[in-house]
Amino acid sequence: MHIFSDLCIKHSIHSIKSIKIPSLMHILSKIIATFAPFLE
Repeated sequence: MHIFSDLCIKHSIHSIKSIKIPSLMHILSKIIATFAPFLE
């Protein structure tokens, strides 16, 4: 039972990481797109 909950935690952490990374990249690209005209 303990092993099962440990697997669930690891799986949820992994899925959170895989969700966060693309959304962070999306936010970063939006910020870059916003400030790009000022940088040129």
